[in-house]
Amino acid sequence: MSAFKRTNVIFTAAIISYFPAWYYVHEIVCSNTWSRGMLLFSIMYIGLIELLCFLLDRKGSKESIVWALLYLLQSIAMYCWDMQSVLGFTQILFWHLSAVYYALARCGGLSENRTGRMLIADLCAGIFILPWKNIFLRIRTIAAYISCVNQDIRKTAAGLLTAAISLLCLIFVFTQLSQASSSFAYLTDSALRLFSRMLNINSILYILFSLPVGMWLFGLIGGTLNRDDPVFSCEKIDQWVNTHQMCSFLPSSILLILLNAVYLLFFGLSVQEFLAASSQGLSAPHAASFAVSGFYQLCNMVIFNTMILSVIGAFAKSKNSNSVLRTSSFVFSLCSILFALLDFGKLYTYIHLYGITERRFTAFFALIWLLGLSILMLISQNKPVNVKRIAFLSLVIGFTVLSLFNISSIVDAMNSRYTSDINEVIHANIAESPKANF
Repeated sequence: MSAFKRTNVIFTAAIISYFPAWYYVHEIVCSNTWSRGMLLFSIMYIGLIELLCFLLDRKGSKESIVWALLYLLQSIAMYCWDMQSVLGFTQILFWHLSAVYYALARCGGLSENRTGRMLIADLCAGIFILPWKNIFLRIRTIAAYISCVNQDIRKTAAGLLTAAISLLCLIFVFTQLSQASSSFAYLTDSALRLFSRMLNINSILYILFSLPVGMWLFGLIGGTLNRDDPVFSCEKIDQWVNTHQMCSFLPSSILLILLNAVYLLFFGLSVQEFLAASSQGLSAPHAASFAVSGFYQLCNMVIFNTMILSVIGAFAKSKNSNSVLRTSSFVFSLCSILFALLDFGKLYTYIHLYGITERRFTAFFALIWLLGLSILMLISQNKPVNVKRIAFLSLVIGFTVLSLFNISSIVDAMNSRYTSDINEVIHANIAESPKANF
């Protein structure tokens, strides 16, 4: 592609980017029906990025199709069900995260051209480095284009003078013709009223607020397209990790052994406490404390364990050659699975005794993902598994599918069915009892 054509494409994208930014501020940030505006914005966002990449002949990652679909499905869910109370701000977070990651995947900003071990670095580049480093890229692009096209000052001055004279002539003609025709005067007044509404204080504020939004978006997209390579290099990261690898297995082994001892002690006491409370009958507050505290404990422990094993796996030389470290890592991953199974038991008991709610329904899906992540970490101790890739994709896909459900309606239907089943069992027991036969 010629440099002139590339300059024209980037300049056109810089001009067009003003409208999606204005729409985002007007219809999403400052609107009561913001969830409805997300669908149209996502269509504009994907369409403009696809057109821009097509004109610049940017291939990007094949995963971009998946991320575009997930982004659209999340927008459709918001359009259909609005923001569901049980998911809350998480829907907004995932919606923006999917938009940023789609732009990286489509514009060629992923370090490995796919989701992989550089996931955290790519997210940091897309959220912080690229947009903020190129925050003034749109201004520079427009200014550079104008300076290249209008190098002759006389031509520029003549153009501005011609535009001013034409505007004055049009105003004079419209004023005179409005006095000669009532229909033309009505048309002129309508146009002036529309123009005045566009220039009222609210419209001006929307335009002003949309300027930094558009600069951030163009910084992300344009900044990614202007680079031939991603922000972070896998080779450089690997070289840095190799030079800082641990020479001894002893610190990692001691750490994992101590943590395993604490986890197994905690697991044994938790099981004993839960079984003792269940045998005596769980009240609603007691069952809730078991389920809720267990869920948050599991979330913290699985994330913490994943981070520990990831760091050890990256900085330990030939971890499989040391039997103590390999065994302690296996037990460490097994503890996460045991925690997940225990929390499944607590949540099942809570639901069985007191029914299902939207939070318990959502917690069930979250536990499935956490259990899957724990199993992945266990498998990765013996086989090479891209845990980050599978975990991140399954998280976003699972959340997107969950957001497509009308959770409140599903919970109401499940509770009504659960109540009817209990009533049938109670009536059947009464009919079989001696008093009933008597």
